Amino acid sequence: MQRSWTQMLPGWQREGSHAGAPESGVSLVPVSVSPGTEPASAGGSSAGSLQPSAAASSPRNRAFHKLSCMSVALRRASVGGQPRLKKLGKLDCPSFREEGVPMTKLLALFPLAFALIACGGAPSNPPPVDLVPDAGEQPDGEVDAGEVPYQDPGIPPPDPSIVYPAPPYGTSPGDTIHEIKLYGYADFSDPNSSWRPIALSDFYDPNGNRGPDGAPLKVMLVNVSAVWCQVCKLEASSLQAKCDAAKDKGLVCYTAIFEDSVYEPATRNEINYWASTYGITYPIVLDRTFKWGEYFDENATPMNMFIDLKTMQILDIVMGYSDRDISLLIKCYTEGVCQ
Repeated sequence: MQRSWTQMLPGWQREGSHAGAPESGVSLVPVSVSPGTEPASAGGSSAGSLQPSAAASSPRNRAFHKLSCMSVALRRASVGGQPRLKKLGKLDCPSFREEGVPMTKLLALFPLAFALIACGGAPSNPPPVDLVPDAGEQPDGEVDAGEVPYQDPGIPPPDPSIVYPAPPYGTSPGDTIHEIKLYGYADFSDPNSSWRPIALSDFYDPNGNRGPDGAPLKVMLVNVSAVWCQVCKLEASSLQAKCDAAKDKGLVCYTAIFEDSVYEPATRNEINYWASTYGITYPIVLDRTFKWGEYFDENATPMNMFIDLKTMQILDIVMGYSDRDISLLIKCYTEGVCQ
């Protein structure tokens, strides 16, 4: 089950509290559940194993998510100052959909959503950074890369003996994720790093020995962002530091960019802009056809997904961004410290 960023911490509940209770004076405890089930309470701690869980959202954060979702939808409906009313029909905010909110109530909230748009300002085009012609690119960003003799340090050496997990695949925590291969850079800062295919299977580590010096690769943090997304930029400004701090503990980070500043499919220019602006040295890929879109609602961008690299099972899907929540989940899944 996908869970919104409005939840205090996906996979956790407040100890001794209930949904909507005051946030002060409570602690977070991990909740271990079977895939597809909801925890009944938070009265204990887990054994620290990597498994998905779910938690309830607070009314305050849920309300903010609704307004944020509407503001994104309205931005998409009026790109370049020209209203595109047909786009409003695509408003698909999970919080509204789940509660069956009628359109009359949605219209009453439009002034607040417009206020959020005004605060965010109009999207601006990123400055050109080592511009790369789009000629020859395929819809998913592929180009004729030819042979790739250089072994990018951001990707483990290939191991022919490893076979990616077989179906069935799914899109919710507890499911095995299907293979996704997109073009990008394993390490944008490395002048020898080429524009090449990067697949989830490149990081699959069933034997626990594909990391530096034979250490295991434990967890992948998949971040899916867009250039128009201001919250994505906020997350990107600190994500590299989080990845560096947990790299030796088995964390692999990965970012996919799917749209530019005016909601059009991204190009290699956006990859160059994003990687150079935020100093990204982990794998970053171009997702022009939005392959990652089956895992979350684009109105709740960014999406952060945690994947167990030993099994390729989805551990958590977090829509939106909370610095504290992402930091706690990284610590939980790499160190087993789930407070």
